[in-house]
Amino acid sequence: MLNINRALKQTRFCLTLTDLGPEEFLDFLPGFTEALKRKKKRGYESNPDHERSIEVDRKGFVPSASDKLFFVLFYDKCYPTYNVGTFFYNCNSSNAMKRQKYLSGILE
Repeated sequence: MLNINRALKQTRFCLTLTDLGPEEFLDFLPGFTEALKRKKKRGYESNPDHERSIEVDRKGFVPSASDKLFFVLFYDKCYPTYNVGTFFYNCNSSNAMKRQKYLSGILE
């Protein structure tokens, strides 16, 4: 997985990979985190027969909200193929595609 802390420490890397500076990324993160929680909650509310509670859901290949934001911004800025994305994030291409589409919907 990409080391986002390294990118956030160097403005040049952060701008190259996400099109946001470190301060902008950190300013954008709380709003993205809230939107992510709302979308997840709506998903659980729309499916009352969900097997797990919202707090016990399985961890994906992009675990934290900051990782998710970096993942989608990296994809939108650099537009790698899903195969290249799977190399950086150690997942299969179908998971990378699903996650990118899901997280891009949150950014809108």
